[in-house]
Amino acid sequence: MMADFRDVPYARDSNGDIMTCWCFNDCQELNTTCNLREHAKCFKMMYLNEEGEHITRAGCLPSQDSHIDQCSKYAKSTYEAATVIKCCNNGSSCNSYLDVESEFRVKNTDQSALTSQDQEILIGVLVACSVFALLAILVIVAYRLRLHCREQKRLKQIKTQNNGLGCPVLYGGGGKHYKPRGGLSTMINELENTSSGSGMPLLVQRTIANQIEIVKEIGQGRYGTVMLGKWREEKKAVKIFNSTDEDSWYRETEIYQTVLLRHENILGFIASDICGAHSWTQLYLITDYHEHGSLHDYLQKRNPTLGEAIKLAHTAAAGLAHLHADITGTQGKPAIAHRDVKSKNILVKNNGQCCIADMGLAVTYSKMKGKVDMGSYVQSRRKGTIRYMSPEVLNETMPVEYFDAYKASDVYGFALVMWEIINATVIDGQCEDYKLPYHNLVPQNPSFDDMKAIVVVNNYRPVVNSNWWTHKVVSPYVSTMMECWSFKPESRLSMLRVRKNLHALREGNPKKKQHHDCASTSSDSPGSSSDSSSLEKKAPVASTTNTDAS
Repeated sequence: MMADFRDVPYARDSNGDIMTCWCFNDCQELNTTCNLREHAKCFKMMYLNEEGEHITRAGCLPSQDSHIDQCSKYAKSTYEAATVIKCCNNGSSCNSYLDVESEFRVKNTDQSALTSQDQEILIGVLVACSVFALLAILVIVAYRLRLHCREQKRLKQIKTQNNGLGCPVLYGGGGKHYKPRGGLSTMINELENTSSGSGMPLLVQRTIANQIEIVKEIGQGRYGTVMLGKWREEKKAVKIFNSTDEDSWYRETEIYQTVLLRHENILGFIASDICGAHSWTQLYLITDYHEHGSLHDYLQKRNPTLGEAIKLAHTAAAGLAHLHADITGTQGKPAIAHRDVKSKNILVKNNGQCCIADMGLAVTYSKMKGKVDMGSYVQSRRKGTIRYMSPEVLNETMPVEYFDAYKASDVYGFALVMWEIINATVIDGQCEDYKLPYHNLVPQNPSFDDMKAIVVVNNYRPVVNSNWWTHKVVSPYVSTMMECWSFKPESRLSMLRVRKNLHALREGNPKKKQHHDCASTSSDSPGSSSDSSSLEKKAPVASTTNTDAS
């Protein structure tokens, strides 16, 4: 155990006298001396007390063997207030000559200045944050007010327009009140006959959009929801786009309002509007409603006869051929490529005809401008549904600057639609369940690489049954279909030629009223009939895979 420091002998100077230290505020008496022990030091210090007063202390430190030397530069100070301490042992009362006052003043001034500087920085940061927060609040409030004012102005404008129209009575071209005698379709035709043929006036569109009554949801799509709506007891389809897909809504609206676009095999466009309240906005596209839904849904519910199948394919081809056509003149129509031809984007009407729908990805070409108009979309080859992408789209070699390339890609997609139709058709009393193209080669939701490996690398095409080739009507249908899915775009038929080929088949195929149920009907059954019973031949059921070499 270490000895008590009082057992340590006193330090002596060269004359043998005991060394002393000046003692101030550290001894019992105010101003006296204390004896210094060996290996110890005299000290003098100055510090601030709790009241902020400058206090000076001096005296003898214990021996270095029994304490932490506070005078050492390596010692860890435990003083909280500003403190200066100096030590010495080079003679009696040596600490009385130590200068701690000047160093204390410098140190105390630096710390005070640093504290003041920190306070100024803190105050500056707080002020800046407060100003920024205030500005942000003002900007948000101003933006909300602007939206509110804009919405109120729009609603007021629509209300004024509706009041001016005398809803539910609309104005005719001459400014007189009239009620549409034949419903909305008659009104559309009358209004278009008095205009350029590019669609109804915007005023009427907004009136209809404001009066439409949403009944129920009937489908979901890539860009939004399709709802069943009613306008004056007439059923209409209302496509409500997601707010993030404004470009698609704008593009589809733009395409549908193209001059001379109206055709019996293109979905009838009625109105387009932006509806909503406050900050919630919905993008509406109102079209004709067809209760059979898409061709994809139609083929899943029933197996068409051969006559019905050719009618479906021919009318769909007619609609797509009209899109591709470029009509020149004062009020001309640009050529339009669909870019997403598939059975889900073709609707079936009540009369058994098809019409082309969903123009959100369409591109146009006008000979007057001489360039492809892609709207607000960034030029990209990889557009459309992956399963229906053409070989040149899958291997990304399609020249996006040439409009013919888009038309050829549409033709390939239509060839797959033709296969879907004929594969589900009753032929010789036999048929198969509806299947998607390449159903046996790729998963339900194939990736881009999956389709590229099948269509481009291996050059596979959907299965062609052997009995199709021996059938008088189906054989030319299949030949047309296979020419349309050729690997080389330039080898494919044009949609005009496809329409003419299918029209010839339709004209040469006698119509029959009876519909076949392939689950219970065969060609051997008594009283059975089909649209091509006089032309069909009995053939064994088989299937082969065609690889249509390029």
